[in-house]
Amino acid sequence: MATDHAHSDRDMRDSVKTTPRSQFPSLTLWRLALLALAIVLGLTNLIELAASFRPDYWDRVGQVQFSGQPEHGKLRVLSSNQVGNRGILGAARGRAAELSTIETGDLVSVVPVAGAPGPVKFAPSVLEFFRFRDRLEPITLRVEHGAQSQIIVAGHGAPAPLANQLAYYSQVGIDLIFAIVGGLLAWRRPEDKAVRALAIAMICWSSNIPSASDSPVFDVLFLINQLTARVWVEILLVYWAIHLSPTSRWGISSHLKRLWPLWATLTIALGFTYRYAMYYAFPLRVDTLRTVVDYNQTILFIAPLLALTEGMFSTQGETRTRIRWGLFVFGLYFSIFPYRIYIQPRLDLYWPNELFQITVDSLLQLVLPVGLLYATLRHRLLDLSFAINRGLVYGMISAIVLATFFGLEKLSESVLQFQGREQNALLAGCIAFGIFLFFHKVRDWVERNVERFFFSAWHRKESALREYVRSAAHISKVDALIASCITALDRFNDYAGCAIYRRDWAGNYPCLRSSMSAAPAEIDGDDPLVLAMRVARGVVRCADVGSSLSQEMAFPVLYRGEVDGFMLLNRKASQEAYRPDEIELLGFSIQQIGLDLTALEREQYKQRASELEALASTARSSAEEMRGLLQLALGRQGIVSPNPALTAPDGDGP
Repeated sequence: MATDHAHSDRDMRDSVKTTPRSQFPSLTLWRLALLALAIVLGLTNLIELAASFRPDYWDRVGQVQFSGQPEHGKLRVLSSNQVGNRGILGAARGRAAELSTIETGDLVSVVPVAGAPGPVKFAPSVLEFFRFRDRLEPITLRVEHGAQSQIIVAGHGAPAPLANQLAYYSQVGIDLIFAIVGGLLAWRRPEDKAVRALAIAMICWSSNIPSASDSPVFDVLFLINQLTARVWVEILLVYWAIHLSPTSRWGISSHLKRLWPLWATLTIALGFTYRYAMYYAFPLRVDTLRTVVDYNQTILFIAPLLALTEGMFSTQGETRTRIRWGLFVFGLYFSIFPYRIYIQPRLDLYWPNELFQITVDSLLQLVLPVGLLYATLRHRLLDLSFAINRGLVYGMISAIVLATFFGLEKLSESVLQFQGREQNALLAGCIAFGIFLFFHKVRDWVERNVERFFFSAWHRKESALREYVRSAAHISKVDALIASCITALDRFNDYAGCAIYRRDWAGNYPCLRSSMSAAPAEIDGDDPLVLAMRVARGVVRCADVGSSLSQEMAFPVLYRGEVDGFMLLNRKASQEAYRPDEIELLGFSIQQIGLDLTALEREQYKQRASELEALASTARSSAEEMRGLLQLALGRQGIVSPNPALTAPDGDGP
């Protein structure tokens, strides 16, 4: 009986294993559910955005926005010196001095006014400090200072500042991008649990607290925001990071996988408790909960970084490249959260202008959805090191060009002292033209020095291959050139293996020499790889053209428009893809080596033809001598032995 159960269990597992993924309805359900969630949250942002498109909206609204933290439905003032310049610019007549009595640490709440147009019905009244209100509507505040309290009726003396408008539109736009990215991830990769968790995190990230809508739309949007709050985001990102790598080299991901269910429950419960304590009465102190939430959030940021770092050292090839991109995106984005938690509240006291902070924060927020979308769905990823290399090169070039332009412009203006816009424009044009003439030299110098100091291994390998290409033109034997070429390319690609092929008289490509065991002895002239090289006239990846070859790519050697030969390269031992600069250098080097090989072969053909012509000439001379000797020999024989018919006796004479 036990044996029968074992066989039945095994058969069941085999049937499940062989069942195509498309037959599982759960994938379709996951895709539809996540797409529906992305559409709903995207529509909430569009509804919120549409509220600001009313005529003269920004001239009619203002925003209180004290510098403070919500606490049990009230606002704890953090900076009393910013009360006057954060939106409330005046109080009722005769009571303007009351605003100056608000001190740091005071609790401020909004007193509901019966019959006031558009009050918040369901959402907590503390949100009135952060939403845009009609400037004609007075706002009644209750200020609590210890056991004392007072009522202040204030109004907006000026419309919402530009910083608030920029923060509003940038945040709504970013949230829409998060919803789109989450929907794309859910649509393309619903079978992958890690990507599915990432999609849910991106979609929940698009949930935004409303600030421009009126009740009851405001209340509905607030309720949706609380149900899909960002408390889900960090723990889902941890899930994605710890499941991205298939192996756990140091045990970090495996331990985090076991801890994740309990940690997720604790994080979600803590997050909702903290949010409830901010908006409603609660027995625990909000600052205590905030401290615990901040510490937990910091750990939630560190855990994915550790898991991705472990995954980078535990994998190879494309998976490693994706993890490196994920680690780079996470590291760049999460670096702003410690700044937000521990530094920004202190900087607000000394730097009230928020335009720069809002702009930088919005750009950094875009790094996460765009970077993770690229790292997850891109078929062939750009090497991260190459991207950093290009960023350093062109960043330094831009800095040098800008510094040179403005420096020369200021120096010329101080020395030449031009008057008039036309002369200044002519001077700027001349400086720009001069910089253009030297741009390529500056770029080459910057690129060479960046690679020398920051990417020394690249620089050494590139210099060695270029030096070999220069010396290959002086090799005088075909076999020596082929052998040294294979050695130089193996040294450049970390001994991954390569093979060189040349076209024969039948149009096929036999292998001249190879450093890899799997290289075929001959490749047909009509192989898809060869046909693709004839069409593309450049490097071709074997997997992209449906070739049966298992190697990575082929670099053609073109001579008079024909594929005279090619070099077949294996995948790197680390399974990482070739960088664009490596492909460019390999293409140039193999083409030059192929031309040198063609020149050597033609010189040998000419030399062989000359030798054959000399042998033929010698043979003709020898034949002429033999003919002369033969004729001489035949002539001497005729004198010594005359014709017997002429010398025979005449028997019938008279």
